[in-house]
Amino acid sequence: SEITYQLGYPIIWLEVLDIAFIIALIYAIVRFGKSIKHDLKYTEEMRKKDEKFFRYIKEKEKEPENFDSRLISDLKKED
Repeated sequence: SEITYQLGYPIIWLEVLDIAFIIALIYAIVRFGKSIKHDLKYTEEMRKKDEKFFRYIKEKEKEPENFDSRLISDLKKED
């Protein structure tokens, strides 16, 4: 059987390269999706911490005298 040549390469090689390219593409998309999911989760965690922080700031405006020690103990509880 005669192997057809295209761009100086046997067709079979081009098919192998195509398959490798598609596999690499799928891998890249999966990796990208995972990292986006991770980023979203991280962003959500940061948002929650920010909300907590702003709540503390508001409380501090209400009752500045006993605020600092409570903030420290709450932060210790969380870790």
